[in-house]
Amino acid sequence: MKGEKREAEPKPELHQATQHLASSLHIVTATIVSAADHPQADKLYILDVDLGTEHRQLVAGLKGIYSKEELSGKHILVLTNLRPAKLRGVESRGMLLACEDGTIIAPESEVENGTVVCNAEGEITLDDFAKEGMTVGPDNTVLLRGACLKAGPVLVRPEKLQREGTKIR
Repeated sequence: MKGEKREAEPKPELHQATQHLASSLHIVTATIVSAADHPQADKLYILDVDLGTEHRQLVAGLKGIYSKEELSGKHILVLTNLRPAKLRGVESRGMLLACEDGTIIAPESEVENGTVVCNAEGEITLDDFAKEGMTVGPDNTVLLRGACLKAGPVLVRPEKLQREGTKIR
C-alpha cells in the first residue's frame, strides 16, 4: 500500500565472526588456467591457477568429477595460506575449495581474480583449516562459522545444489 513501509527481505551478511576468521584464513578468487593429469595418482589433477597477481600450482582430487576441459576457465576459491605440501611427489601451493562430493565453490557471478574473501597472514595447516568448520548453509550459501562468505559484494556458493551442513574441504 502507498505510504506503508515494507520490511526488507533479510539478506545473508558477514557478521562479527568474520573478523576472527580473517586472522586465520586467506581465501581469494581465481581462475583455472589449465588442468593436467597427475603422473602418479589416478584421482588427482595438477592445476595452474591465476590468482590475479600470480599463478600457482595446486593438486586437486577432482578426477572423475570434472574433466580437464570442464575445469579450464572455471572460477574458483583458493585457500592461499595453506602450508605447501607434496601430493604424490608434486607440490601444491594452496587448496581449491570444494564440497565433500567434489563440487567446486565459486562466486555466484564473475569477479576479478585475486578478490579477497577472507584476509589473513601466516601459514596454516590442513588441520587448522578443518577446525574452521566451513559448511553449506541455507539457500546453498557457504558459511564459515555461521558467516556467509562473499567475494566483494558477490555471494559464494557451490556450483551444484548441496545439502545444508555439507562440509567444505
